[in-house]
Amino acid sequence: EVYQSKNVMKCDTYYWCNPKWYDMFPAEKETLHKWGYLIRKYFRLTPELQEACETLQAKMLKDKRVLGICVRNNFALLDTIGAGLTSDHPRQPQLVQFIEAVHHYMDVWNCQYIYAVVDDSYALQELQKEFGECCIYLERKHPSNYKDGKPVADMAERIDWEWDIVRNNKEYICDTYLLSKCTSMLSGNCGCGRMAYYWNDGQYENVKVFRDGNY
Repeated sequence: EVYQSKNVMKCDTYYWCNPKWYDMFPAEKETLHKWGYLIRKYFRLTPELQEACETLQAKMLKDKRVLGICVRNNFALLDTIGAGLTSDHPRQPQLVQFIEAVHHYMDVWNCQYIYAVVDDSYALQELQKEFGECCIYLERKHPSNYKDGKPVADMAERIDWEWDIVRNNKEYICDTYLLSKCTSMLSGNCGCGRMAYYWNDGQYENVKVFRDGNY
């Protein structure tokens, strides 16, 4: 459709053509609002998915001060075990470090709950143990990074559940939407956290991003 269109805008600046997302999280207000505007304008949910997200928000987050956290434990673990699948990806904090930071910022930012977006079931289990009923999360299927109590080096071994890509993508979008509606956010430098940040358009009271270079 683009190739056949008579209305084409040629982009002549690198900034607009290929934004450096890794370096724009967090961002200056002007950059945040510029890209946030474009994302909200052109990334529109279907009515069904929008309703589902709003229903979940009312059910899970309403009238609560919530610290949204985005934990990418897969990358931290894969780097630790030397799986070689993390090259050039922003470095993610170890789960223990992340949990320590959550305790700190819940206190500093006066949040009684956390909303946890995770990429593996082990991280969610550890967060549930640590924060109990204060840990809010969306019921989703996640792979496990552990087998018999030990980290698994082979990615294929972790996929032991039925994969439904359409359902997974819809749940991922809902997770990201809810993360964007939290009071404050603590995140690794990752796609889900960045999307929630720009979707939120600066409405968070506080934002902290773990930035420690790339793998």
